[in-house]
Amino acid sequence: MPNKAPVDLSQLLNASRFPKHLEAAYQEEFFYASLRTHRIAIWTAAVVYIIFELLDLGMPADVLSGITIVRFGVVIPVLLWLLAFSYMPFYKPHYNWAASLGLVVTGVGVMAVQVVVDSPGFSLFIVSLVIIIISGYTLARLRYRYAVISGWLLFFIYIIIALGLGAVTNDLINLMMSAVFLVVSNFIGMVSAYFSEQYLRRDFIQRRLLEQERERSEKLLLNILPTPVAERLKRGDLIADSFEDASVLFADIVDFTLWSGRQMPEQVLSTLNVIFSKFDELVDSYGLEKIKTIGDAYMVVSGVPTPKPDHLALLANLALDFQKTINEIPEIAEHHFQIRIGIQCGPVVAGVIGSKKFIYDLWGDTVNTASRLEASGAPGRIQVSRDVYERLKDEFDFEERGVISLKGKGELQAYWLVGKKT
Repeated sequence: MPNKAPVDLSQLLNASRFPKHLEAAYQEEFFYASLRTHRIAIWTAAVVYIIFELLDLGMPADVLSGITIVRFGVVIPVLLWLLAFSYMPFYKPHYNWAASLGLVVTGVGVMAVQVVVDSPGFSLFIVSLVIIIISGYTLARLRYRYAVISGWLLFFIYIIIALGLGAVTNDLINLMMSAVFLVVSNFIGMVSAYFSEQYLRRDFIQRRLLEQERERSEKLLLNILPTPVAERLKRGDLIADSFEDASVLFADIVDFTLWSGRQMPEQVLSTLNVIFSKFDELVDSYGLEKIKTIGDAYMVVSGVPTPKPDHLALLANLALDFQKTINEIPEIAEHHFQIRIGIQCGPVVAGVIGSKKFIYDLWGDTVNTASRLEASGAPGRIQVSRDVYERLKDEFDFEERGVISLKGKGELQAYWLVGKKT
């Protein structure tokens, strides 16, 4: 199956509905964010019903028994069942329908109580019903369409009961005024609930846009800095570390500057990108760290920022792979490029410099020696110091080059790394 095109979240800031996977995520987030308020609304409704029962204790016994049956026999049990149901793991997919049922039962309970109290006039406790309808759009935390269905269903139930009890002949003005109050309440609730849901949806998308930007920033940071260093930098740590044992590699493409002077800029950039992208893959495969490129030079460190007991062997294998790979890349094989490589091991200092454009860099004699070994090497060869030779001579084959003079270092015994022992 072809991969789905990524969704442009910025296009959904004013959407009333999202693509399927985003809509599911929004509904899940809405449910968990609303659950506590939803339960508070259920408790509030139950407590209010109990308070009104206490206020009605002075009513005639036959009337009190009727409204007690409505409140404690129907409405409060439904609310308590709904509250208990909200703690069940299977409540989430049925949340809106169950909450709508609780809202309607609460509203019908108000009407039933008024029927018991004063059925001939059926004036209803219209204020209570208005409060319940408004609560359906706000405190009940229903999704918009369910709040609308519940609010208007209560309105029509009211009209049907009122007409059934003869409100047209008994008190038409009262019926019309009550109906207007309920209609206005529903319209106010619809408008407020609509904008509330649009705000929640917009906030949902904006938070994901911020998350996308955060992830993008982190990816950019990880492209610049090693992961452990990036994590420390985000915590505000000063990055300045000393490593007693690490190894450094410098590689340079021989005569690339001369070749690039005869090429178009696009060709130069494309060629370097192909070579260094392949080198990046090899560095990642060994779990090492690319430090930087300078022109056509490439610098790698092993054992930093995470110490490795076999850091030097890993770097030697990487150097051999660099040699082997450069002329196996199909796009550049025709140019027959060669690289010079220098490797040195020893202590280094590593840290992050810069306040805007960060760079993780290395300092110390080990770094300088590796650079000089590369510069004084030969095309297609890997030049190393005696320190490297002594540590790897049992695993790799070397050729003695002899004593060489390095700028700023004086004389140094050098060797050519030839390959891994068979």
